[in-house]
Amino acid sequence: MELHIWLLVITLTCAEGVLVLTQSPGSVSTHSGQMVTMRCARSEGDAGSYGVFWYKQASVGSAPQWVITHWANGQIDRPTWATDKIVPSRDATDNSYILTIKNAVDQDQGIYSCSAQKHFGQGTHVHILTKQPLPPLVVLFPPSRDDKSKGDVTLTCLASGFYPYTIQALWSVDGTARTEGVEISITSPEQNGTYTISSYLRVPASKWESDKQTYTCTVQHESL
Repeated sequence: MELHIWLLVITLTCAEGVLVLTQSPGSVSTHSGQMVTMRCARSEGDAGSYGVFWYKQASVGSAPQWVITHWANGQIDRPTWATDKIVPSRDATDNSYILTIKNAVDQDQGIYSCSAQKHFGQGTHVHILTKQPLPPLVVLFPPSRDDKSKGDVTLTCLASGFYPYTIQALWSVDGTARTEGVEISITSPEQNGTYTISSYLRVPASKWESDKQTYTCTVQHESL
């Protein structure tokens, strides 16, 4: 068996005829007082003919909060707490919706998602930095001796010392993505403000012992 750590760029494709909202960038970091811009591109249908809703989550798994609506006729609706520093617009050149946050502050940090015609984008993570991004130290561990005596064995991909916290650890076997048997845990910030994530892949012990397969952990972080 071979273990590899690779850094990759993933490209998503969609089926023609199905509306897909693709947000970019996936993650953006800036210092307080700077401007943040994110895009939400439509795979079909004129962005100028459809309204868009923007939502914000304080963190992964938290309830989304409505931020702003930009209707097809140009009308803008905001909740009472929102200020005019959050500005929506459209760009016909790439058929996208745009959201701009002026003079960003700590309270603007979160995950912003666009929504149109009951479809949602994958979200843009906005980080208000207190320091420069730090890359992770990545180590891939094979199963322990004790683990090999069981029905399944566990491979561990450990990424530590990174900032900000948004990161992906993806598994593949012989170049094919593997999501089954994957578990992920991420720690609270360390005293120095960095994070650690562990991603675990469970495979049958018999396959680990007998197959000549290549197991790859792919780590993606904005600092890389």
